[in-house]
Amino acid sequence: MASNPFEGRNPIPVGARDIVPVVAGAPFGFTAVGLYIAVAGDVSIVTETGATRVVPVQAGMILPVGCTSVNSAGTTATGIFALLVS
Repeated sequence: MASNPFEGRNPIPVGARDIVPVVAGAPFGFTAVGLYIAVAGDVSIVTETGATRVVPVQAGMILPVGCTSVNSAGTTATGIFALLVS
């Protein structure tokens, strides 16, 4: 039986210490632990590993992924905020 890679991990922080408005196309200068999305659409992110990903998101969604920026090209969602824990 395969082991569960998520066992013992909490992928969503219990309460971010700060929330910062995102300007698409501008690097954060830090690694966010996730994004809060106010208005649905697609969000194009650069992950902590340097990969670019386009993800469809719903309004009010928290996207729990480490990322360093939101790209302006490919992003149609708005009201995006970066979640910080440190």
